[in-house]
Amino acid sequence: YLDRYLGYSYAELGNKTDTAAYTKGLRALVKFFEKAGPGFKYTALDYKYKGLLLSRTGKDSLGIIEMEKAASLDPKMGNDITREIAKSYMKSKKYMKVIETYKKIENGDPANLTGQDFYEMGRAYYYEGGNKQREKKDAEAIGLFVQSDTCFSKLAQKSPTYATAYLWRAKANVQQDLKNEKWQAKPFYEQFMTLVKPEERAANKNGVIEASEYLGYHYVTVKDYTKAKEYFGIIRDLDPNNKKQIDFFKSPQEK
Repeated sequence: YLDRYLGYSYAELGNKTDTAAYTKGLRALVKFFEKAGPGFKYTALDYKYKGLLLSRTGKDSLGIIEMEKAASLDPKMGNDITREIAKSYMKSKKYMKVIETYKKIENGDPANLTGQDFYEMGRAYYYEGGNKQREKKDAEAIGLFVQSDTCFSKLAQKSPTYATAYLWRAKANVQQDLKNEKWQAKPFYEQFMTLVKPEERAANKNGVIEASEYLGYHYVTVKDYTKAKEYFGIIRDLDPNNKKQIDFFKSPQEK
């Protein structure tokens, strides 16, 4: 029993900066299972924590097996366990498995999913869309990017001031309009930039630069060089070595 609770405790103690706790926790739980033996009446928590510790020490496939045992023993913790299983699939880049796992939680009713669920599922659709692009399966890719956008749209409905939701909507729409024929991503990049205050730009540097490059290029295309200068200026403030803003400020349009 001491090994059991030591394992539980290390699982709760560990984090990204203290992964050693996960290794110690797994060692303790393995000892517990060995000592208790096959005839012991294990609880759902035993399998849950063993699965979590396996996953957090890089043994995702084994972790999923243990977590599925936990969910079958105690349906009340089913959705929480299912979310952990989805995270393990995400780490393994098994994006369709991530989507299937969240679909189990959704069970036909989007209200069953949290904002975090929509965020993770939206990313899974997006990354799988990228896989299909590389396989030259463009029609399938577009469908996945549409689904990704739908997930981030639902996230935005749940959290209207969450800037990252609009950034990901923009990313998904860029992939549906690669030649910028419709400038489909423009309203979402604009909303992202509206929600990120000037003093927050450095903390959101990558997203702000991505949005500003897109919007700056749009305004160059429509010959609104004043607006283009505004966005390329934001990039210059964040990254003086950024090639796109350097090229813009050397161009005749800037003058």
